Amino acid sequence: MKRFFCAILCVMLFTYVFAQVNQNDVVMVSYEHSCKEKQATLLLKNNTEENISSICIKITYRDMSGNKLDSLWFDITISIEPGKTQGVDVGAFRYREGYYYYKSQGDTGNAYKIDYDLICYSTKESGWHGLTDTTGENTADVVCLSPLVIVLPYLLIFLLIIGIFIGVYWIVVKRRKNENEE
Repeated sequence: MKRFFCAILCVMLFTYVFAQVNQNDVVMVSYEHSCKEKQATLLLKNNTEENISSICIKITYRDMSGNKLDSLWFDITISIEPGKTQGVDVGAFRYREGYYYYKSQGDTGNAYKIDYDLICYSTKESGWHGLTDTTGENTADVVCLSPLVIVLPYLLIFLLIIGIFIGVYWIVVKRRKNENEE
């Protein structure tokens, strides 16, 4: 029974790992956010052989000491041809509080750095790459899901299987106990 649970856990882990997208498919070339601006500009480069129509990214904001300030997810409809770079505006990080990207020139206030993570992207030719939709349809309005939402069904299935085994074990023990009493 231990081998069975280990096998199920390994299958779930491998499924999650292979659902990850190659971080080099769409890379961040530059990021710009000056103090008090409502929008930040992100330049993205398509390193695939296909036209990208939509991406989902996570930006982690860090102070100059490297401490995490916040993480935000962005679903972006964009058109990037293979090998090309495209700019996109995203919501600026805490612009009302005077935050600015540390590479922006001439700003004073609270500087921050960012970590860029590509979560998933969509192409017209082959659909979603990375954490995908569950319908199998290649639609532009599919929202990329957080890893927790993707792993949660596997966890629930795993718990259901454990519950079934515990239930069957309890029934067998109860029957043996009744047979021994007779």
